[in-house]
Amino acid sequence: DTRKPSETSGIRIGTPAITTLGVNVGMSNAIARAIALIITRGLTDATREYALGVVDDFRNLKEM
Repeated sequence: DTRKPSETSGIRIGTPAITTLGVNVGMSNAIARAIALIITRGLTDATREYALGVVDDFRNLKEM
């Protein structure tokens, strides 16, 4: 995204809040993919399972 943070242009992934918690580019991409899957495909068993896996990965990262 080439816009300034003060300009709204959609969902921003990788904000300082999550990077402070240790989230890297790979995890930011996984979060973005989970959001995109649910938006484009709806909340199905498969998208729910993927999103819950991302949440579990995030919890494990925070516990390290």
